[in-house]
Amino acid sequence: MQRLLALLLAALFALPGAARDTRLAVHHWSTRDGLPQDTIRGLAQTSDGSLWMATMGGLVRFDGQQFEAFDIAGHPQIGTSRATCVGVDSAGEILVGTAVGKPLRRSRGEWIEIHLPNPCELPVSDVLVDSAGVRWNATVCGPYRLERGSQLP
Repeated sequence: MQRLLALLLAALFALPGAARDTRLAVHHWSTRDGLPQDTIRGLAQTSDGSLWMATMGGLVRFDGQQFEAFDIAGHPQIGTSRATCVGVDSAGEILVGTAVGKPLRRSRGEWIEIHLPNPCELPVSDVLVDSAGVRWNATVCGPYRLERGSQLP
């Protein structure tokens, strides 16, 4: 994944001068800066500007200055530190897919497991909120559609 990103950046900078944005500033953060792991599996941004990052070392909130990790050691209700994807719904709730097939949402600062009927027990590979506000979880067992008031705890 990191090689692919490096190749894409190299291709971008190989474009003719007129096509390049010479005003682009590049900053890089890593475990030395507070990330629990360098591989980012998903990104989402909340209305306050915070970036949420899914890593196999935990979910991370970045406010532009510092990282705040949400892992099983500090937040046992999460159940796993292996976050595979992250999204934000229209109400501002954080949606998280995990490597153990247990999607989570963060509502008013509390982590809540989303109980799926016939859970897949395999990683949730993506989360999405469509234009109607319906939440979708992608798994190797197929998609799960989650509508408010129906299957959500």
